[in-house]
Amino acid sequence: MSDFLALNTKIDGIFSKLFFDEDYERLEEASTFREVIDYLNNHIFFEKNKLTYDISYSEAKLGESLFITLNKLKNFTIGPYREFITEYLRQEEINSIKKALRFLKRESEEEDYIFKYQDKSFSLKGMTIKGFVEKLKNTIYYRPLATYEDEPSDDILFYMEMNLDKLFFNRIIETVKKFSKEDQREFINIFGRQIDILNILWIYRGTVNYRLLPEELLNFVIFGGKFLSFNLLKEMCYLDNRSFLEVLEKTPYRYLFTEEGAVENFSAHGNRLVYNFARSEFRKTFDSFGHLLSFIIILENQIKDLKIFMESHRLNLGIEKTSKYLVKLRK
Repeated sequence: MSDFLALNTKIDGIFSKLFFDEDYERLEEASTFREVIDYLNNHIFFEKNKLTYDISYSEAKLGESLFITLNKLKNFTIGPYREFITEYLRQEEINSIKKALRFLKRESEEEDYIFKYQDKSFSLKGMTIKGFVEKLKNTIYYRPLATYEDEPSDDILFYMEMNLDKLFFNRIIETVKKFSKEDQREFINIFGRQIDILNILWIYRGTVNYRLLPEELLNFVIFGGKFLSFNLLKEMCYLDNRSFLEVLEKTPYRYLFTEEGAVENFSAHGNRLVYNFARSEFRKTFDSFGHLLSFIIILENQIKDLKIFMESHRLNLGIEKTSKYLVKLRK
């Protein structure tokens, strides 16, 4: 009998409450932001975690729903598999730190933002990025951020966010090393594509937008991807963006670039590839830990889509424009 029977049975129960084509159709047909919120509040997935007409509150609630779900699933795991979920839950803290850094980057003396970290909270009003980083001195986030706290204002967010992503995946990969060989292969097969996409995005942005040296770019590479070996990633760091086409020719990521550079809405295209593969693997992995791995990607991307629906209706963008950003495209 599978070691993951109880976990995967619970996952299937939650999966049945997620969002399917008919839900996307209803969200597309909504004519106002309020109609989107009302539909979501009547959906079974949000029966205990209601949203409001305050978009900031509701976006935060959507994010919380991912972590609430993973916390429930953690109770069905032991050993390194529980460690994996614990490390994955750090994404909530990392997202909160990124949000705080972006707030501080605006250098607004009139606005206020209360940053919460575990059992502590403090105001960011009037604080500098350097002062904020010092507040994190006794956490795992201090060293990755302090290294770049004196960088020029235009570059500091890029460096810090890239380093936070690398910290996040490095800690996850350390837990994966304790998995069985089969489950390590499952991780690379399912999550490796997400790591590949993130590496391509960071290298491209670092090359085109920030003109970083190849050695700098290579320092931020995350290892553990599916198709991009160290040598391929190194080669990309030393090439201009037009040459990415040649490097990616024999990978599933060739379509992300044209002769002019990255395709429009690069992140959405990359997320679709990762999401669609996770959907196909979800059906095949009931007896393995891959069921959870693929479920995490499915849930995470559906939450991204719900945020896009909310924002697009709030701004009255129209479904044609909205669909360019959606991860799950209706058949």
